[in-house]
Amino acid sequence: MSDGKLPPICIGENIVNVIQHWAPVFNVDDIARDGSQFDKLFKEGDEFFIGESKVIVIYTPGHTPACITYYVPDSGVAFCGDTIFNPPIGNARADFPGGSAQTLFRSAKKLLSLPESTVLYVGHDYPENNAPVTTGVTVKVHKDTNCTLNDRVTEQEFVAANSETMPVPRLLLPSIQTNLRGGDFGREESNGTQYIKLPVNRF
Repeated sequence: MSDGKLPPICIGENIVNVIQHWAPVFNVDDIARDGSQFDKLFKEGDEFFIGESKVIVIYTPGHTPACITYYVPDSGVAFCGDTIFNPPIGNARADFPGGSAQTLFRSAKKLLSLPESTVLYVGHDYPENNAPVTTGVTVKVHKDTNCTLNDRVTEQEFVAANSETMPVPRLLLPSIQTNLRGGDFGREESNGTQYIKLPVNRF
């Protein structure tokens, strides 16, 4: 930005639910419980502009309670984070606190009801065997070929396939503390050092 200011940090309003769960786990008092560490808490249907492009906020929970999608109708694109993954992978896990396979399925179907030419940009890609990274994939391709969310997969089948609890990712606990502070590592302690806490007997 030309004025040297950082852009605002924005997130879905239901990040407050995530904070209420996780802040007590780490027993910290420097994570604002009301989400005030973020500049804007978006809700379903909110609109904002990036230049002249209008962006519409779509609430798409299931992976977590806070997940949202940014839809840019004039450009025919949507940034959907972890709600949908590229067709060979299908979808993200739904076993995090507040997650729900049923909710994730319904959120994904909400996105797959967008115009079929809409390009979905996902939060992660895990190509195998040195395959190239996939960027955007259209709603039409997802409906035809997504391995877990194509039009032939029922909600019951999806929920059954996503019902197990998976191991805790190696960097989940450090990253959550930073994410809930809006990208900050927390206040310095008396020695001038910032710390990430790891509960050793909780998980």
